[in-house]
Amino acid sequence: MKIKDSLFRPILELRAKRHSYVVENENINSNTVLIVAILFLGDLFMLAPFIAALKKSKPGVEIILVCRDELKELASLLKVKHIVPSTNPTRSAIKRICELSDGGLVAAYCIFSGRWLPAMIDIPVKKVVSFRDPSGRWDHLITEKLEFPKDAMPAIKIPLLMLGNNHPDEDLIMLDSWKPVGEKAIIHVGARSILRRMPIWLTAYIVNILNNKAINIIISYGPNEFNDLNKLRKLIPANVFNRIDFDLGSKKVHELVPTIISSNIVIGIDTGFLHLAKALGTPTLVLLGPSQEEIYGGDDCYSRSIHLGIPSLPCRDKKTFHGLKEDWINKCDRNDCIVEGMPCIGNLDMELIRDSIDKLLGLSLKTKSSISIKHSAH
Repeated sequence: MKIKDSLFRPILELRAKRHSYVVENENINSNTVLIVAILFLGDLFMLAPFIAALKKSKPGVEIILVCRDELKELASLLKVKHIVPSTNPTRSAIKRICELSDGGLVAAYCIFSGRWLPAMIDIPVKKVVSFRDPSGRWDHLITEKLEFPKDAMPAIKIPLLMLGNNHPDEDLIMLDSWKPVGEKAIIHVGARSILRRMPIWLTAYIVNILNNKAINIIISYGPNEFNDLNKLRKLIPANVFNRIDFDLGSKKVHELVPTIISSNIVIGIDTGFLHLAKALGTPTLVLLGPSQEEIYGGDDCYSRSIHLGIPSLPCRDKKTFHGLKEDWINKCDRNDCIVEGMPCIGNLDMELIRDSIDKLLGLSLKTKSSISIKHSAH
């Protein structure tokens, strides 16, 4: 059985390659759609406005979500009908989708998940919506093929292009669960990429700001993402260090959700954890760091977030987004900074960080119905 499973995807792709026409099932009459989003944590939760807009434009729609295996618990927060955890198209995953979509799918949205396009030949679906396949191998399987935006657009809005001009533009905190309890803040210092981990000097600076406001401090990170405890101990008073909660490092991200939604603020470099916090409605200060502001900063789908970054750095020279190339894209995906002083972090305005923390902490004093922060570029 293992040998057969290992051969399934190559055989599926060979069959799909021989298809000389787009997938069409015009007779399907269904209210079920498939969203394939085998993305990492941050990109997955940037789909929250897309799912909210889809539900608003199609009342009663039932959504089947395909996501990465390790994100299945967190994906349940997106309030879809069914979740199929499968990073790659497998025989069992395709069979499960067909069982869940008895009567077929009115649409399949493949969101930067081209490896799943070949599976559409075995799934009854009326239309397949996707941006063009970067490799060009599977474009013939796309019923509605979208071109990537030629002008700068926040990443959180790009999937909404799949819904045409019918998507709403208002604030869409679909997962709003924020219920602050007491006075506590999360400083997220970890990341898979070393370049996206918060520098220890910046961590100490933010700790001192929060401590002066008598805020309880939680420092969060993933396994093996924070090894600077001794350095931090030297930079802040011992009594402050001893009050910090470091216990979250041993927990999985989905186990941190209750802590996130009960916190007054989450602060960190632009990572998946910060995207999750924004989607949950918790006031969030995002220090963009290596991320390009035009893609990841200043989105207006979450009114309780502030993004601070250094624009137009020449060291951000990656021109692709999920494999799609456009001249306006300037990202940095390095593991090590090539510029002395790491200007995307080192050149941040420290007073602006302090002021932003004050503004976001002030939201805890207001009723949630009146919460709104007007964004401005930094």
